[in-house]
Amino acid sequence: MTRTSVVEVSPMFKDDTLERLRQKTDHHRWVKYLHTNYDLSLAEAEVLAEEVQQEKEAEDTLEDGQQWYQCVHKEERAGKPLEDCRLVRVKLTIRSPEDLDCDTIRQAKKVIAARLCWEALRQDGLLSVEDLARFLVTSPSTIKRMLGELREGGVIVPTRGYYRDIGPGRSHKAEAGKMYLKGARPTRIARLMGHHLNSIERYLRDFTRMWLSSEEGYTAIRTSRNLTLSESLVREYLRLAEEYGDDPDYGSVFDQLRRQYDPRAKKNPTTSGGDE
Repeated sequence: MTRTSVVEVSPMFKDDTLERLRQKTDHHRWVKYLHTNYDLSLAEAEVLAEEVQQEKEAEDTLEDGQQWYQCVHKEERAGKPLEDCRLVRVKLTIRSPEDLDCDTIRQAKKVIAARLCWEALRQDGLLSVEDLARFLVTSPSTIKRMLGELREGGVIVPTRGYYRDIGPGRSHKAEAGKMYLKGARPTRIARLMGHHLNSIERYLRDFTRMWLSSEEGYTAIRTSRNLTLSESLVREYLRLAEEYGDDPDYGSVFDQLRRQYDPRAKKNPTTSGGDE
């Protein structure tokens, strides 16, 4: 008689975590909407939601490696029950050709986690640690360790739990500038934030122009008008420059910004010991 061995495998998610993840689906959103607003039974809402989902999937277009996902709206306060939170539908890039440039699987997962969170935030959504664990097929504790490693390297990832670390008023443009000051190259910033490299270069160029304008004594309002940037962004850039500009450890980074993005520096090069 052959005995079949049974291997007990611990579930990756706890039951309450699974329930929260199930609530973050387009289907669940439609069931809740139809049940609440049209007084349908749950069974009726389930059937109608399935038909609505099929119609929407026929209309929506995604690029290779992308998918739609439901996540909590960025304006929902922390601690509010998920079932009471407003959800937002976001388009996320799960796989990107740039991920192949990563040296290790762990590095690739960090890049993907950061990109997904920044993409969600640009669409007014926030991903949780549980969401990232689902996308990367790993445990929430592993995600937390990876996010901690990214923060130690100067990269803040806007998960729902850490959104306050960035601040609701901090834009992705200012965060790109901070990453650069912390030592990240434009190509890495582009991968982490899911932006085109040209966009990152433009953010850094605007930051440099704002910083040089402030050094010449121009006010935020005058700089905003001269550079055709929003006043709020100019003030964000100004706070960033003030935070790091007086620290001698960042002097070489500001010098690099000047050489790279100041048109006057390129027109009037000076000898600096051949350091390129």
